[in-house]
Amino acid sequence: MAQTYAQFVSYLTSTLWRQNDIDLAAAIDNLIVIANRELDTVLNVQGRETSLLIAPETEDFILPADFRQIVSLTNVQYPQGVMANSTLQDVMLARGINGTTAVHNIYYPQRGESTSTLYLAGPFSALNPGSMVLQYRRVVPDYATADASWVNDLYPNLYMYTVFKHCAIFLREDDRIVQYAGLAQEALTNILDEDKRQIQFGGSPLEMKPHHIVPYRRR
Repeated sequence: MAQTYAQFVSYLTSTLWRQNDIDLAAAIDNLIVIANRELDTVLNVQGRETSLLIAPETEDFILPADFRQIVSLTNVQYPQGVMANSTLQDVMLARGINGTTAVHNIYYPQRGESTSTLYLAGPFSALNPGSMVLQYRRVVPDYATADASWVNDLYPNLYMYTVFKHCAIFLREDDRIVQYAGLAQEALTNILDEDKRQIQFGGSPLEMKPHHIVPYRRR
């Protein structure tokens, strides 16, 4: 069941609470952030992937706010095909070719602190936008900011044990660090194994599960 951030924090503190333990209550927000960053690194599941049909009107295209990593980029206009992840230098060199009238099927993604940019090479404009299918991996959301987390909705045991582990580290409870770390790892292993089976067996007969493509609207 989905939980708001306040509900999640209330559950954590009520479970971990020790009498007059105001230090833990004061630190819980930062400990959840640390757990988020750990999960962002280790949670390599297909559920983090999503697809968008994008229409770049400029060669420096701002990627969605939840972008973490490109899985693939496909040009559906001329020249059609899967685009290659190149270097920023190569993209800039392609931009400088005189008389270019077509899109170069190379790109370079750059993650920023607040904004991520997709660098392209082609004659894009509002009158002549590109058309590409972007498949990318989402970040683990900032629970406090979004007041929701699909990670906690789908994998509550993994989320809980990962936060508990960092709380135990903060509280210097060595025995619980080992206990929670083991429970978090067990939950992660089960999730990754199940995800691998779902990728291999998308139904009967055997097939890959299709991705849902959502049109991208400029904000």
